[in-house]
Amino acid sequence: MLIDEIHYAPELLPHIKMTVDRDRRPGLFWLTGSQQFHLMKGVSESLAGRAAVVFLLGLSRKERAGRTHLDRPFLPAPDEIQTVSMQVKRSR
Repeated sequence: MLIDEIHYAPELLPHIKMTVDRDRRPGLFWLTGSQQFHLMKGVSESLAGRAAVVFLLGLSRKERAGRTHLDRPFLPAPDEIQTVSMQVKRSR
């Protein structure tokens, strides 16, 4: 389940916590928002050990690198995909 702007609905967190405690499969809930997770009052404590945090940038890697030719999409090399994948696994 994807819940966007979770900071507007903190009353859902106890229910999410209970569900995750019953079913420990990763990825049952995706919580997104414009506020940084660790700064959200009460959220980081209530989901401690139950959540992985991924910070996403507002611009693509292609845009950050200054490549403005948008006629071809950015395709990461296989080694880049592996590196990012390992970073995500370690952050869990």
